[in-house]
Parts: sequence; C-alpha cells; structure tokens
Amino acid sequence: MLFILLISLFFSSNTPAIEYNKAIELYSLGKYELARNKLEKIIPNLDKKTQANAYFYIANSYFRNEKYLKSIDFYKYALRKRNDFFEAKYNLTLARYKLNKHNNKKSKSEESEKKAKDFFQKAANLEMKAMQKMYKSQKKSIHLQRKNW
Repeated sequence: MLFILLISLFFSSNTPAIEYNKAIELYSLGKYELARNKLEKIIPNLDKKTQANAYFYIANSYFRNEKYLKSIDFYKYALRKRNDFFEAKYNLTLARYKLNKHNNKKSKSEESEKKAKDFFQKAANLEMKAMQKMYKSQKKSIHLQRKNW
C-alpha cells in the first residue's frame, strides 16, 4: 500500500523534466511569454545541458518578440552552459545583426527627421526674407507714388 502511495506521489508531482517539456510545448504553440516564465522558474533544477537548452528557448522567445538585447543576453547564458552550442552561436550572431539593423534604422529615421526639420526651417526663413523684400518694395512703390502726385 505504501509503495503504491509513493508511486502515485512520484508520478503526480511535476518533475523539472515534465515542466520543461510543458514549456517547450507552450513555446511551439507560440505562447512565448508563458513558456519563458515556466522555463525561468525551473532552470535551477535542470541539468547543465538542459539549462543551456532552456536559456536558448528563452532567448528565442525574446528574439521572436523583437527584444534583441534580451535575447542576446540569454544566448550568452546558453553558451556559458554549453560552449559548443552551434544554434545558440548562430542565433546570437543573428540577434546582434538584427539589433544593429534596428538601431541603424532608428538613427536613420532620426537623421531623416532632423533633415526634414532643417529643410522646413530654411523654407520658413526664405519665406520670411521674401516677405520682407516684398514689404520693402511695396513701401518704396507707395513712397514713389506719393512723390509723383
């Protein structure tokens, strides 16, 4: 009887391996945040290789949500646990590329915005100068007309 009770407790409790598999299933269903939360909770209870895989999936979940800086950190964690992890190395490089591209795109849009602002400022200045010249010429014209009377 005690043996059956122990077996039922063993199989009813969620071991880290079972929780890990549940998290991977959530990840494969596109529920990245749920998978990430589950993996972060169980990482200390996993063996070194599975920890590396868990960090890899966490990094991928951040990558898929375009949080490249966070993904880079977790790819590095995966590589610290398993330095021969080719997929993590590849994805780390890809995340760095995406982050760089994202930052360049951002700086280019800021640069374009600054150019547009400068252009409109110059246009406004030219318009002001043209209005001043027009005002002066009208003033001269009125002055000349009065002289001719």
